[in-house]
Amino acid sequence: MNDAYDGHDDHDEGFIWVGDTGRPDAIEQVQRSFDEQLHHASEEFRITGFKDFTTLECNRYGWPCAFVLLCRDWHDSHMRRQQGALRQIAFNMATLRSLTPINSVSTGDFVVRFLDEGGLDEHRILTNVQRTSMLHRHGLLTCEYDKRESDALALNCVRTGLTLALPSESVVVWKTDDDGSIIDIGIHDAVSLRMQMNAYPQLFDKDSILSDDDVERDIADCLNVLNLIRDTPLNPLEVPQERLISAPPQALNKKYHPMH
Repeated sequence: MNDAYDGHDDHDEGFIWVGDTGRPDAIEQVQRSFDEQLHHASEEFRITGFKDFTTLECNRYGWPCAFVLLCRDWHDSHMRRQQGALRQIAFNMATLRSLTPINSVSTGDFVVRFLDEGGLDEHRILTNVQRTSMLHRHGLLTCEYDKRESDALALNCVRTGLTLALPSESVVVWKTDDDGSIIDIGIHDAVSLRMQMNAYPQLFDKDSILSDDDVERDIADCLNVLNLIRDTPLNPLEVPQERLISAPPQALNKKYHPMH
């Protein structure tokens, strides 16, 4: 989460699990989750599909050349073209998962505040967004199962006129203030998040009270694992990622001896 509006104590938050976007009922299922969890939000969210990428000219990252990804940082006065590595993983998280199985990368952000008098606060955070009107104009959105892309859905933010991609097996991590005027949405890797939840369930339990001692112990354990990797022939690539994230140092306290 960006936590740009963290000064507000009263807020709602949750997860919307996108799942396999290739399912015939994927659009309906994700739309239902948005309607149930974000019905109080000032923005209206509508789920559709993108036109099948195989029918379009695509770039080297595998998504259509006709797509124009935009971004805006907190202090920007206007949107600009999205640059850098985030463009590569906006529609498919396979590369992200292969390079960094445990990650907290957001492939799309929508952080805005609707004003009482109408319009939006001048400060906002947008990552990998497109103008919905442009997508409609070029016929790049569809709800027809046999004509839509199977690797991602489209999250259309109706009031702001922006669209974000929801890659297959992603999760929408959201937070709003109580009246829904402040909306903070990040699109993350659901596979990675589940692994983190399994490793540290107490961090995701609203009723759990974390003790300083437990936090300090976890920090010490992580530092010990990093020191092992740095100072010994331990090969982290040979340790399953789900064990590496949660295993205490003693579980990894065996030296790795490469074959000669």
